[in-house]
Amino acid sequence: MHLRTLAGGVETGERLGLHAAAVNPRIEAITGFAAKLRVELYKTSISTRYPMLTDELRQRRVDVIVEHMTTEVTKEFDRTLATFNGHPRYEIVPTGQIFDGDDEVMGYYVTTRTAFPDRRHKNARFHATDDAVIVEFDLLGTNLGEFYGLPPTGKSFRVPVIAVFSFEGDRITNERIYFDAATLVNQIGRGELLELLGAQPK
Repeated sequence: MHLRTLAGGVETGERLGLHAAAVNPRIEAITGFAAKLRVELYKTSISTRYPMLTDELRQRRVDVIVEHMTTEVTKEFDRTLATFNGHPRYEIVPTGQIFDGDDEVMGYYVTTRTAFPDRRHKNARFHATDDAVIVEFDLLGTNLGEFYGLPPTGKSFRVPVIAVFSFEGDRITNERIYFDAATLVNQIGRGELLELLGAQPK
């Protein structure tokens, strides 16, 4: 007999006003075990999906992100790649771009730093959760190199960014980046790129 059926029988008996002592002791024991089992399975499910982190691991993750962001600015990209778990990955949400693996990520670094060699971060705020670290910051840069095949304008941008870092232990598995791409291209004088980015010029 299925445990749920047994449990249902006990609940039906209680609704009909039967005293617990009138229930078969064996059934009562089984249903009690089933209830405890459901609780333990639920706890296991929650702890597996959202494992509680120690303060030490949370701090290590923040320190890894600081190393990650600092070496992006200094263009020490081998050190930046070392902050990942062996397989770097970026998701650029506003453009739909994904850079997966060493070669693609290194290409992303070179392309973006050619277009904006002074690209940097300011006002970083870190929010560590059990399954990710969310970083809010301002992204700044000056268009001094080719960008989407277009010559540099010499104009600067500053946009707010949210980056969500996923982790395995204390190594990054993915960085997902959110920002307003339309604001960026307008600030550098490249409004013609809005259509390419999925927006229409105003």
